Amino acid sequence: MLGLLAVSAFFIRWDNFKKSPNRSIDEIVFFRMAGQVSHNWQDYNTIPYGKELQASGRELPEYFFRPLYKHPPLFTFLLAGMMKLFGNSLNIAAIVPLLLGALLIPLVYLLANAIFNDRRTACLAALFMWFDPVSTICSQKIWMDVPLCFFSLLAIYFFVKALQSSSVEKWLLLSGLTIGLAMNIKYTAVLILAAQWLYILIYRPDLRCSIKFWLLNLLPFILLIPWMIWNLKIYGRISTPFSEDDFMHLFKTYAFKLSSLIVIISLIMVGIHKLKSKFPFVPSPAFTSKLNWIVYTILAALLSSAFVNTFNLYHIPKNTWAGGLLAMEPSTFYFSQLIEFSPLYILSFILLFKFEATPKTPLISILKLTLALSFIFFIVWGNFQSRYILSAVPGLIILSSEQFIRWCDAVKSQNNLLLRSFMRASLLLLICFIILKTSWINIHLSFPNNMCYF
Repeated sequence: MLGLLAVSAFFIRWDNFKKSPNRSIDEIVFFRMAGQVSHNWQDYNTIPYGKELQASGRELPEYFFRPLYKHPPLFTFLLAGMMKLFGNSLNIAAIVPLLLGALLIPLVYLLANAIFNDRRTACLAALFMWFDPVSTICSQKIWMDVPLCFFSLLAIYFFVKALQSSSVEKWLLLSGLTIGLAMNIKYTAVLILAAQWLYILIYRPDLRCSIKFWLLNLLPFILLIPWMIWNLKIYGRISTPFSEDDFMHLFKTYAFKLSSLIVIISLIMVGIHKLKSKFPFVPSPAFTSKLNWIVYTILAALLSSAFVNTFNLYHIPKNTWAGGLLAMEPSTFYFSQLIEFSPLYILSFILLFKFEATPKTPLISILKLTLALSFIFFIVWGNFQSRYILSAVPGLIILSSEQFIRWCDAVKSQNNLLLRSFMRASLLLLICFIILKTSWINIHLSFPNNMCYF
């Protein structure tokens, strides 16, 4: 089943890519740089392409004329390797994101099964991942977001295996290596490492004082050393994706707020965990139920328009070729946009924001921590684009699958025949509508692949 899903996803999306009428500028940038580094690996910049665009009268940001491109080079080198093997064309370059996007399907299955030890959840997650619109769109673009998502998810899988295995060091080594690969695509992969640290600080005191654990966590930064040396050789310093003025502005605007928020949340979580260990207290089901309903009511109020749109079969979410059009969206953009792409994400957020005194499995916490850090970072960062949170999509799909299975189990345990029949029909109706709505989005938005910002 997993092989069929992965292979069919690859060829459907590749056919969509080849039929797409337009390309985003980022796709041409990576394609051109891949051609350059395939002849000279040090020619990792956009200067030739920048000069062509400038000659046509297009205004360009400063980084187009730097001797090194603003992001680490692994994605471009992957494209160059593919083009060396099979030919210098956009269709060949697209194989990298298409292939890794297809491999996300079995990887989601493996991670869901590792966390919940339930093949029903894992199979459902793989099916949902197969027709998810956000991952479909990103797979059909020559963007770094799909490789970043793949290596980030693989790192989480290895981390979960480390927590379950007696060979902790082996799996942590693999996790560190894959985070290093992800960070060599985009620096934001460090959020995965931060989530792992937070999980260890809260839930695994046995690893908290382990020197081996902290040494293995240096691996991602060790893998970044060649890129740092390259920067030092060219610039005499470590470059960033921004000019110095932009960087100082962003640092003053976001860094302090973001780091303070993460530190405060971390301290609160660690403090709560320590208090619980000293003063064991298990909230009553009535208390947790009330708390959850309060949270859900607030979410429903904030995302009311998204709920209306997602249950409107013919509604198409915002998408555009115009850069910056989504930059001024409200802080709820990522939640509302995902819900509009598929009602499936409603199930994800039900479980993500659900307070559980005794979770079904403690490993769900690593998934929730990773998702929380990702949403916090990109909401504070602003400049909203759905591709930025692609790495959160597999985790959300796993949560939605688990929530649906929980509802199915609740229906089975219902003794009242009439109520059980009604609940079963409701779940069947819900899953049919999710499939219908998501398929509509795919047919009219994802498969045509005719947008850049969404």
